[in-house]
Order: sequence, then C-alpha cells, then structure tokens
Amino acid sequence: MPAVIRWSGRVLAVHGKTVSARLGGARAAFDPRDGARLVVALVLLVMAAGVTIGQTRDARAVSVPTAAVVPVAIDVSELPDGGAATLLDELPTAAIGLAASDPASPEMRLAAIAPCDRVDAFLRAVGGASVPGCVDGAVLTSSIDEDPSSVRVDDVPAIAPLAEDLPHRGVLPENVAGLLAESGVDLLVTIDPAAVLDAVARGPVVTEAGGTAYATNVQLVTAVPSADVAATLASIYGTAPYSQPTATGLDPDSGRNIAMINGFVRLGLLLGTVMTVLALAVALADRATTRRRPDMSLLAAGVDASTLRAAHRWESLTTLGTGASLALLCGVLGGLAWQYAGGLVREPDWRSIAVLAALTVAAVVGVAVTTAAMAPRDVDIESLRTT
Repeated sequence: MPAVIRWSGRVLAVHGKTVSARLGGARAAFDPRDGARLVVALVLLVMAAGVTIGQTRDARAVSVPTAAVVPVAIDVSELPDGGAATLLDELPTAAIGLAASDPASPEMRLAAIAPCDRVDAFLRAVGGASVPGCVDGAVLTSSIDEDPSSVRVDDVPAIAPLAEDLPHRGVLPENVAGLLAESGVDLLVTIDPAAVLDAVARGPVVTEAGGTAYATNVQLVTAVPSADVAATLASIYGTAPYSQPTATGLDPDSGRNIAMINGFVRLGLLLGTVMTVLALAVALADRATTRRRPDMSLLAAGVDASTLRAAHRWESLTTLGTGASLALLCGVLGGLAWQYAGGLVREPDWRSIAVLAALTVAAVVGVAVTTAAMAPRDVDIESLRTT
C-alpha cells in the first residue's frame, strides 16, 4: 500500500490542476508509510467485509433455494397408507415417482414412474420438452454407457411386480432422462405411480445385521417454483406430519447455523467499525498536530487558508482513497475466489458489493472533510517559535 500511495501522490503532484491538489499529492507521496499506517484500520475493515460478502453469499446457497424451480422429494416409506395417492392429487405441481435398485449395488438402476401427461407436465416445469412417442402402459429405456436393451424392469425390484409384462416402446432421450432426475434415469415406466409408491413397506425394516433402516430408494418427487416451496412442504406435512421431505437448496438446520455464524460475523464487523472510527480519530488528531507547524509556515508565507484546507482534502483523498480502493478490489476478488474455489453459487452479490462501495466512498469523503476542517485558518505566532 505505501508504494501505491507514493505513486498516486506523485501523479497528483505532477498533474494536479490546482496548487492545492499538487500540494496535497506531494504531501501524500512524501511519507507514504505514515499515511498507510493512518488508514490501515479502514483498509482491513473494507477488505474483510468484501471477503465476507462472498462467504455469506455462498453460505446462503445451502439454506435458501437459489434456482427458479426446486425439486422437492419425500421417501414414500415415511408416508401413511395411501399417502402417495393423496399427495399426487393434492400437490399443486406435477409429481412423479422415482424407484431405484439397491444403492449399494455397483449397477444401480433408477426408474421414473408416471403416465405420459404427468411426465410432460414435470418436464415443462423444469424447462424441458415432452417425451417423443410416449404411450401409457409402456417402458422406455435409457442408458448412457451401455446398450439400452440391457436395462430390464426387474433390475428395479419396487416396480418389477407391476411392470414386468409391459411392452418396450423405445429409447428415452438422454436429455429427457437427465431432467427427470439429477443423475438421469435408466427407465421410464408410464403407469400410475400411486400403485407402485403405495405398495412400498411403511416405516423401518429390519436389516440383516438386526438393525432398523428406512427404505430411501423409492421417492415421490415434484418440481416446484421457488416461491411455492413453503406451500408444497405444508401440503406434504399435512399428509405426513412426521416425514422429512427434502428441497434442493433448502436446509432449515443449516440455515439456523448460518444465521448464527453470520450474526457473529456482523458483530465482528460492527466492533471493527467502532475500532476503526476510534483509530482514525486518534490518527487524524496526531496528523493535525504534526502538520501544524508546516501549515503555519505556509499561512505566514501568504498561502490562503482555503487553499491549505483543500490541500488537506487532497492529501486525505489520495492516501485514504488509494488504500480503500485497493482494499475494496482485493476484498471483492477474495469473496469471488471463495465462491469460485468451492462454492455453490458463483453469481456475485452485486447489491452488497454496491453497498460496501458506497459506504467506503462515504468514509473516504467523511475523513477528507474532517481533515480539512482540522486545518488551521489563522496564523498562530506561538506555533512558529523555535527553541
């Protein structure tokens, strides 16, 4: 920072349009290290705030839905008897069933279950087109890495009893398979999903080791506009009060933890702001004391008081403005680096960045006005005495 302050001061001293601008630039460039110590508190605060903007922007992404359409899923083992059929009728948006083979299997299969009209409605909700050649009561297969004909209905035990005699009616396009589930589906079975979902055993099952586990490989999934997530969750809780539906990007527990952490971050920034104001007040008072004798000499030599005050403003703007601009740039880039290094959301929080920039400018202008007000207006003979 001292090197940047020295450079900007020299540029102003050479190219300044007024005497006060050139004088202020020369003063800033004369002792840039002292000027850097003057503004270090504000510079650190601005940089920390810039990094924090990126961190909190990324943190909110795990607790607040960020996409226009949010997939909401619920394990059907958590629904009461007949709960799947009830939800399929009550949910405001199209819902489909997803059934998988054993997730621990090296050849896990995933099947989507819904008649053609529900599939088309679901695809429209997530921004896709209808399934070409779709007919109800059939099976369409999709496989990216192998021959689609090698994927069989009995690979997914939950649908095997109801779909093993259904005819095969073609191949599901890869882009459609990817829209029906995050990792894509291997099968599309165009039958009423309620018949499959309500046949799944409710509650926990006993494992081979004698423990209890819930079946998580059969789900009811719906695509909901982000504004309707709360209403959709309320409908699910109305049918299954003790269920635990998941919404991508919505994690209330994480949200509470993040809110607490952000509260401590804001408290730290508030305390830092108070300390910065105190540090600036002390530094400005010390600067006014050290500048008093040279200022008196200039006044005694005939320099106008308004020119001297303007020189103080230019010196502060050069020193503090340079440091604050550098801190703002580094802080914003640091926050973006946080997001891009491993964050969920890479879109900058432009509103917060704009607020930080406005507050930084206000602080720089406020300090410049204060330093100008502290400049002497009349010659004090006592200040010119030498021992």
